[in-house]
Amino acid sequence: MSIEGPHSLTRRFIVIAIYATTIPVSSLIFRTRLDRLWRLRHTDRRHMLPRAFVCYGDIGLGAALFTFTDAEAAMYGAALFAIIGIYAATFASKREVIAHAVFVTLIVTVLAALTWRQGHHDAAGVVARWIVSVLCANSTLGMLHGFTRGVQCALNTQLDNATCDPLTGLLNRRGLALWSEQLLGMSPSLDVGFIVVDLDHFKAINDNHGHETGDAVLCLVGDQLRRVAGATATIARSGGDEFVLLIAGPPDVNVSVANAIRVAVADGVDGQRVTASVGVASLEAAEILRVASTDALGEGLRRADIAMYEAKQAGRNQVRTYTPEHMDVSWPDHEQRMPRSRG
Repeated sequence: MSIEGPHSLTRRFIVIAIYATTIPVSSLIFRTRLDRLWRLRHTDRRHMLPRAFVCYGDIGLGAALFTFTDAEAAMYGAALFAIIGIYAATFASKREVIAHAVFVTLIVTVLAALTWRQGHHDAAGVVARWIVSVLCANSTLGMLHGFTRGVQCALNTQLDNATCDPLTGLLNRRGLALWSEQLLGMSPSLDVGFIVVDLDHFKAINDNHGHETGDAVLCLVGDQLRRVAGATATIARSGGDEFVLLIAGPPDVNVSVANAIRVAVADGVDGQRVTASVGVASLEAAEILRVASTDALGEGLRRADIAMYEAKQAGRNQVRTYTPEHMDVSWPDHEQRMPRSRG
């Protein structure tokens, strides 16, 4: 060990223990989808990993520095906080970045006070070292955080344009695939319901009243879906006059939402007689865990589509639920049928 580093057995044990924890933590970071953390850091508070890693890094490095016999050498070592700061500025929220900067400044201040007490430098020299250490540890935080936030805002705008339906403001097919991956991947213990809503005789509205009226109807239906399903549902206009909803929860909730949607569509589109055929299906959590998220989305929509077709054949303006009896029923692939209006 260096003469500036930890001398006592206890201090050496603390440093070795801290170093040992870096192996599993590094493995966890290596396996993490950092691109998703960066994209969702300002919109999804369920992502705790950036906050946890910043806390781990700050506390671990701070504890290691306080094992140093020479406080001045520990002050220079505080420059390593800049590495944690780069991670925080890139993946953590603004509040967490500020907390990191305050913590680092406090650690360096205590080390500066210990350096002055050791009597090797005068007050001016200690203050100069304090300024240099704080700048090295924190100088990149503001600039990098502001830069990444600006880049993220620009990319989020592009992402919204690419994943949202310009008419209704709902997700489009690409957006449905993207956000369903998040829902299916982050709700491992929950069943997920799939609801397919297809407007009845929508082509007649376009033919008799014009496409502007048809577009207005689609927008009003989209508003009704938002109102009925709530903010936790993933809602998309998958093509033409078809809408898709994904809801995490038990099957009876999905059926209740589907019935409420059918009533809301029939009652809530002013000036036009509009009804909808609605199909409902659910995937149990165990089923979702067995397959990839994209396969789970396709299977859930396939089942809901079968139920929706049954509602069409039964006279329209109805809700039907997928049951095991439908397993042998075969319909065209959902992706191939999305653009076509079924009426």
